[in-house]
Amino acid sequence: MNVELLFQNLLSSNNEIRSNAEKLYNSLLSQPTTLISTHIQALNSNDPNIRLLSANLLSRNFYKAQPSLYHYLTDEQKQQFKLFLIHLLQSDSPPALLRAYSSLLYDTFTVSPSFPELLPALKSMFTFPSPQHRSIALSTVALLIIFSEPSVDFIRESLNSAIKLLNDVSIVVVSSLQLYKSIIEVCEEEGKEFTEEVVSHYPQFLEAAIHVLETDRLNAQSCIEVISEMNETSALFNDYLKQTCTFALLGVKLLGSDAIPSMECLAVLCETYRTLGDALLPTMKYLYQWLCTIQDNPEWYQFKEEEKDSLCSAAEEFMFRFSFFKPTKEVLSLAPSNPTWQQARSFIFMVSQIVSIDTSSLYASIPQIYQSFLSIISLHPRVTYEVLVFANRVLKSYPSLRSTFEPIVCQLIATNINSPIPKIQARTCDFLSFFIDSASTALMKEKMESIISMLQPLLQSSELHVLSSAICAISFLVTRVQKLFTRYASSFLNGYFQLLNKIPTTYEYFELRGRIIESISIIGFYLNSSELTLFAQKLTEQLYVCLSLPNIKVDDPLLGYIETIIIRMLPLLKEYFYPFITKFLPFLLQRCKIQIPIKNASGLSEEKKSAMGCLSVLISEAHKLLLPVMNHVIEIIVTESRSINISIASIAINAAGSLFIILYQDQRSPEIELTLQRLVAVLDSGCHSFDSELCSAGIGTLERIISHDIPLDSNIVMSNIAAALKHLEQFREVGKVTETLLSALSTSIVLGSMSNAYANYIHPIILEKLKGSSSSRVVAMRVLKIAIRDCGLKTPGIIEGLNDSCIAVRDAAISALVASFERGFENIEEVLNRLWKMVKEETNEYVQSKAVRKLGRIILDLKLPEQAKEWLKYLPIKNKNEKLCNELCLMYINGLINLEQNHIPNLLIILADNFLYRSYTKENLIIMKQVLTVVSEKYDTLTKQCIQNMSLERKDALNEIISS
Repeated sequence: MNVELLFQNLLSSNNEIRSNAEKLYNSLLSQPTTLISTHIQALNSNDPNIRLLSANLLSRNFYKAQPSLYHYLTDEQKQQFKLFLIHLLQSDSPPALLRAYSSLLYDTFTVSPSFPELLPALKSMFTFPSPQHRSIALSTVALLIIFSEPSVDFIRESLNSAIKLLNDVSIVVVSSLQLYKSIIEVCEEEGKEFTEEVVSHYPQFLEAAIHVLETDRLNAQSCIEVISEMNETSALFNDYLKQTCTFALLGVKLLGSDAIPSMECLAVLCETYRTLGDALLPTMKYLYQWLCTIQDNPEWYQFKEEEKDSLCSAAEEFMFRFSFFKPTKEVLSLAPSNPTWQQARSFIFMVSQIVSIDTSSLYASIPQIYQSFLSIISLHPRVTYEVLVFANRVLKSYPSLRSTFEPIVCQLIATNINSPIPKIQARTCDFLSFFIDSASTALMKEKMESIISMLQPLLQSSELHVLSSAICAISFLVTRVQKLFTRYASSFLNGYFQLLNKIPTTYEYFELRGRIIESISIIGFYLNSSELTLFAQKLTEQLYVCLSLPNIKVDDPLLGYIETIIIRMLPLLKEYFYPFITKFLPFLLQRCKIQIPIKNASGLSEEKKSAMGCLSVLISEAHKLLLPVMNHVIEIIVTESRSINISIASIAINAAGSLFIILYQDQRSPEIELTLQRLVAVLDSGCHSFDSELCSAGIGTLERIISHDIPLDSNIVMSNIAAALKHLEQFREVGKVTETLLSALSTSIVLGSMSNAYANYIHPIILEKLKGSSSSRVVAMRVLKIAIRDCGLKTPGIIEGLNDSCIAVRDAAISALVASFERGFENIEEVLNRLWKMVKEETNEYVQSKAVRKLGRIILDLKLPEQAKEWLKYLPIKNKNEKLCNELCLMYINGLINLEQNHIPNLLIILADNFLYRSYTKENLIIMKQVLTVVSEKYDTLTKQCIQNMSLERKDALNEIISS
């Protein structure tokens, strides 16, 4: 076999010749000895391209096979091959070949660490006359340090070698920096003392990097990137932050895009050390300068993406990253006087980035900043655009200022919605949508007609983005004013249907079509029942059109709009909608099976999530439509419950619960029994998951099944709850899982009659948790309250929880103790004494307030007038004052207390707040009215005076109580 010819053919541009050569090469993979002999011949070729291809193929195929083909060689052949590779690395070869040989050496070392000749050979290369050899030797050692386990002595020796080469030429300095970075990544494993020794040399490496930065622009980028990566992977250089910032700021002075890596370095430093110190101001100044390089590109006006690699584009991304560290003072110091449009736009952009982050610092300045921006809004369309963005963010982040800014916002919208520039019109419509969504319902009802008159002309726009944004604003408006919009419904619906018949069927109009149909469905949701038949006919006609559009694909967002419409309209249209849903089912099931790649998956994830959500609703609301495809549905639910996408898996688990309830209530068969077992296994996997959302979905679904009076096996239910309870403290969202778990536990005990299973599965875990961390003890106390209240399980020692060092445990212990008292498990006198002690001595206001509330309930139940009078002295409490209302009123009605003049102000506040913030029964309302009527008659003048000094909200609440 002619080796030279084989590799020439592998490099051939002729597809047939190359294909035949690849077949011949691949046949050698089963002959390790022949293969390595072939590669050695190729590595000795005079053609550098053949040598490079041989090295790369060997690295790819020889070592990475399982088992490694290298291991088929004899010990003598292995030794000869290793020495040959060292010879190649030390040969006079081009840089690309040296790098390939270095990679081969590293590969050999990983499969055969016994390679005593390698390290001395690399060290000897540190003194080679060729800088390429010195550089590649440093890079190879860097690889070995990271991916092997070298001794401390070897690392120290390598570090000293790298330091000695810091005055070398630039490519060697870069490799020295890379070696130092490798040492930094492993030094902490060798202890604090060694780490401090390594870190102490950082200024020397930084100084060398600065020298390269100042003298060799070609290698400057590499130095900056290594220093940046070093600080990104390790926070060891906090003491040298000022020097590193100085280095990065030098790099920012480089021309054009060469400066971007240095700004990246500054961003990394800020993210790692949470500050840049004095370097923050010059950093903001550079970003401002970069932003000011903005061009008035036609692409912006045409809704197209602008150049991504420009300094301005980079500055926008960096400003977003820096905004999280609140550079408020630095940004505001850049305010330009008599600015150009570029300066105005840049400054407004920077302020917009921080306005939502640093609300406390900016709050007082917002009105002044707002006015200053309005004074320059007409400088240029791009300035106008940024002011609209800023106004949107202020409206979102400063709700207490909304009433102040409403007139300004309305004027801003009214002025710019008629702009001759479509980009401004579309942005104004988007701002209007947010304004509609966030303003009060009363204001929206007042402004509805003026908003409609603003938006109607835009529905005739020929500009796609303007039309789409205007339709979105209409949808928001209808959602807010609801039935009030019905007098305009006919006009808008006719206009929408006409528009759907006019717009092209091409892909670029799919999004607009989706928005129109969604808006139609929102309007239709508030129609009178007499209008629904004709509406359903027209709506489904358009939905059928969507399904028959040319080039419609299973992952098109237009189908997501249809799924949203099905979810919204199904409860209203029901049988009117069924034929279309049947037609849509094949699309829906395919969308539920979309394969999501690991990268760039956000769009597909949303489409699949939309489909799964729609399927889940159909299972609950229209499962008979799914009967012909039920096997497919079951497979989708079971498969997607294991999805790596948590949201999709959570939907599948909830859908499994709905499916279980439906199938259980249908006619039973062996096949259905098997399916039920599979669905229970889905719930099991959710309950046993370490993800908060999945575990909550699993446990919540179990509770839902029990709530439907389905007799689940108590062992299955309690073992699943126990699984979650065991590792409860490890969840990221402990509170969410805890609430779901407690609710399911109570439902299981009360509706499922699972007291015995609780005692077997849960109670032993709780007794262990009482000895654990504070979070474990809190959960244990909360579970014990349920066990006592719902199970009647007497648990001694709860009263000791009142002395716990943790506030949350004491809080939970009060509830558990009162539940135990109400069950008759506690000594009355002891409970009263302990609660009085907490009322008088508890230092935490929340816990003390709770003790007052619970004590009041016991005093009322036991009818203890003397204690009731004493209890009255501790009102009002600091937290949840409104919760006292019922006890206070009943104590007064039952004659346990007398309400004196000094009690009236607090009583009125408690009554008003209870009405405003608490749910109440008809009986509660009667009691409140009775007490309020009596005290109003008894202390007429005082009552009127107190009410006069109240907020309007509380006054209205008291009037509601009286008039009820």
